[in-house]
Amino acid sequence: MVSNSKEAGSGHLNYDRVSRDYDYSRRAGKETAELLVKLLRPFTNAFVLDLGCGTGNFLVELAELPAHLVGLDISAGMLKEAEVKTSRVVLVRGDAVFMPFEDEAFGAVYCIQTLHHIPDKRRFMSEVYRILKNKGRFVIQSCSHKQLETFWFYHYFPRGLEVDKKRIPDFEEIQDLLMGAGFK
Repeated sequence: MVSNSKEAGSGHLNYDRVSRDYDYSRRAGKETAELLVKLLRPFTNAFVLDLGCGTGNFLVELAELPAHLVGLDISAGMLKEAEVKTSRVVLVRGDAVFMPFEDEAFGAVYCIQTLHHIPDKRRFMSEVYRILKNKGRFVIQSCSHKQLETFWFYHYFPRGLEVDKKRIPDFEEIQDLLMGAGFK
């Protein structure tokens, strides 16, 4: 595992505390994993980055791809759990707004349910644009505000919905962030 000491830009929760138990409640969704495999299969022998890889659930699911898989996460505890799951990937500890990678290092980058943890989303998108090769692919999965409204627990905690709507960018905001960073 490699480490990057610049961590000022992240608004991460303390995932080190929950890293050992994280997989009991969070697994790689089968449909999401299948879609990722389909979207990333064209990037044979390319470097593919999992931004906010956590315990490596999606890296394990993508291990069948003929690509060089790299996982980035700010939590040492989460990366320690990921190390146990697969030796086929390179794991890097670092901040997604100060990524320790060369320009145009990756053919593809994916970010699954991570964007809401990043306070400086503009800088994040610029960083992704910087490390992604020309004609590379960036895959983001996040919840829309409409989806959030369907979650049962917000019925009991309505203030939580308002908090999460501020943290989690809606589709239009994500689109604006991407365009602002130079994506087409």
